[in-house]
Amino acid sequence: MQNPALLINKVKFRDNALKLRALFDKHHKEFHVVTKCFCAYEPMVQVLAEAGITKLADSRLENFYCLQKYAQDSLLLRLPMLSEVTEVVGLCDMSLNSEYDTICALSDAALVQQKTHGVILMLEMGDRREGASLEEADAMIAKIVNLRGVRLVGIGANFNCYGGVIPDEKKMRELADFANYVEQRYGFELEYVSGGNSGSLWLLEEDKLLPEVNHLRIGEGLLLGRETSFGHSIAGLHHDVFTLRAEIIELKRKPSLPDGRIGLNALGEQVTFKDEGMLNRAILAIGAQDVDPSRMQPKLKGVRYLGNSSDHTICDVTHLNQDLRVGDTLDFALDYSCLLALFTSPYVKKYWI
Repeated sequence: MQNPALLINKVKFRDNALKLRALFDKHHKEFHVVTKCFCAYEPMVQVLAEAGITKLADSRLENFYCLQKYAQDSLLLRLPMLSEVTEVVGLCDMSLNSEYDTICALSDAALVQQKTHGVILMLEMGDRREGASLEEADAMIAKIVNLRGVRLVGIGANFNCYGGVIPDEKKMRELADFANYVEQRYGFELEYVSGGNSGSLWLLEEDKLLPEVNHLRIGEGLLLGRETSFGHSIAGLHHDVFTLRAEIIELKRKPSLPDGRIGLNALGEQVTFKDEGMLNRAILAIGAQDVDPSRMQPKLKGVRYLGNSSDHTICDVTHLNQDLRVGDTLDFALDYSCLLALFTSPYVKKYWI
């Protein structure tokens, strides 16, 4: 096994997928699994398909080349760039949108390809990322329904992102009311009323997701077994599907304080240090080019993060109750942002175990 290594427990991942599907089936809701965090890593996508999860979503077009083999319903999460509408129509069944000019361009591209592209119109509901105001959306829909190359398949909203706004019953009622208005005015049923991401899972678990809100976009809930509004565990899901294993390349006892005039460090930061005397320090062969090491959680008690550069991570192992040698490895638990970086880094080996 080459290091640094990202270890993926296939049994626990499969179990999470099956239990998440059962949760949504119980509440009669639909969901797309978001594959962007793991870069549509094919062994994981294949397990999703085997678990009966074929609604797949991503934000990067490159990942849809893998998803095409498994998805029966593929969704582009990031608003399409005008420069990529031809590829979007060719690779994706649907996309999230908030700009009428982009939707027109998608329509033109779809007509050329003799396709109809699905559009989920995103609404601005407080988080201040993408989305049109309700008034703007109303005017846009009146024009979208007359475009021949696209079909309005739903409306949606984003939460827990730029603004960290929590989706609650009031927000869901606003979304449901607008969906009802659209259906009554235009005389057709919206296939998707998408009420957010893993931050909305608490509403689903407590059976508070309104009947009209029939869809979520789920990434972290599947991967790390928790909802993202409050960080609570989802019943029965595993939190430890993923482990980072990093190798020790230096193991020495050194003073805790640098010696000399202090300027900016390797990452351009002004750092202050506390005098803790002599420390046993392990340097690991991973750094900021791969992940934010400060967010990794050591699995061994007595290992403490000290700092990092682009290629090195320094840990205090003074109080670790076991002997270490150069060439040994330390394991770490990960949050979502760590996973995102590690899967993206070509220097971290992925192992399906």
